[in-house]
Amino acid sequence: MANNTALKENPDNHVMMNNAFYNSHISCGNLTETSDYFGTRTTVCLGIMLIVTIFAAVFGNLMVIVVIVKNRAMREMIYMFLLSLAIADLMIGALMAPLAFYNLLKECWGLPRFMCTLNLVINTTLLVTSIHTLMWMAVYKFICVKRVFSPPSRWVGNLLIVLAWAWGLLLAFLTTHFNQAVYKPKTMQCGPTYPINSYILHAANQLINLIIPIIVMMVAYIKIYLAIRQSGEFQRQHTITTEGRQRSEARAVAKTLFIVLLCFLLCWLPYFCYTNIGAFINDKGDIPAYLNAVAYAFGYMNSACNPIIYAWRFPEFRKGYKDILCKKPQYTLAIGPLGRPVMTTRKKQVRSSSAVTTTSNTSNIGQMLTRGSNGSVGNDKDNVGQRKSKEIELYHLGDDRDSVFLHADENNKFLS
Repeated sequence: MANNTALKENPDNHVMMNNAFYNSHISCGNLTETSDYFGTRTTVCLGIMLIVTIFAAVFGNLMVIVVIVKNRAMREMIYMFLLSLAIADLMIGALMAPLAFYNLLKECWGLPRFMCTLNLVINTTLLVTSIHTLMWMAVYKFICVKRVFSPPSRWVGNLLIVLAWAWGLLLAFLTTHFNQAVYKPKTMQCGPTYPINSYILHAANQLINLIIPIIVMMVAYIKIYLAIRQSGEFQRQHTITTEGRQRSEARAVAKTLFIVLLCFLLCWLPYFCYTNIGAFINDKGDIPAYLNAVAYAFGYMNSACNPIIYAWRFPEFRKGYKDILCKKPQYTLAIGPLGRPVMTTRKKQVRSSSAVTTTSNTSNIGQMLTRGSNGSVGNDKDNVGQRKSKEIELYHLGDDRDSVFLHADENNKFLS
């Protein structure tokens, strides 16, 4: 009775005791009671969402990385930013989301204690690196639009990418150095202990890692839009086509990057709400149980959305995805340095002894190879009668990607 009276007289004691529980590490080995914080319905829904996110993020971002690395035409700096973002998304899908799914089911930490600290480090690094990569990517694209014919050198872009990762690692180190990593109830990952005076720390964190990057990105994209619009008016007045094409490409890329930014903000919006609620609620036990799980599940889903956006907006990625999934060799006929036709695959070249015209579409080879008796291209009337007899088909023999030959009818020679 006396204890209850003292607790009513000083309700702050209850808040301190409750917060002390939320700052303690919940280990499965020391857990005496099982608590179903999330409930069966929430666990099933978020569990399915995490499973889909894991497979989509890992598979999709692996394809993005392979496409950029294998395609020499995608060595531009803007694709290097996308490569950096894909690496961060791949690590989220391969490391963070599976651990969140495990904790969603267990509701306690059953792994070694050092992995709890590692979980906090990786989580902080990837989240901060992602948003700062988006910020520096917007800045770099703005510089490229303003300086179409004299873009910044590659070392500038590489430096910005390194800065994004370095800042994420530094913030993760500071977080684990000044705070202990613990697994708290109603969460899906390890996090820092709640500090006594968290308002200043929370405000600084939100300002540096959220507000400033968003302001920089919005200002950069607005200026990109205005610059492209002004260039379009100048182009119409002076009929300049070369710069106009470059501006049109820049506008398409800038629109894509803005879509990536918008998707990032929408997916991580529940997390930003969760962090603000947790910072201003004194009694941490009053935080809704589902809020942390929903916040991180939607945040991790962003890692699966970016490869879909790239396929939607970039023809290069669509072609690269098809090459990876279909695994069909592509053949090209072109004129060689000695005037002889050259048929190339991804690995080797196959030469022939008669002249052909250049084409990248193998289905039109017969039409493009139609010539007159003197070696020059005949007129349309002569060519129509010859196309049926001189139509050439392309065959792919066996499993060897390079065992290719052109087969013609009896009136034509074999081209090998």
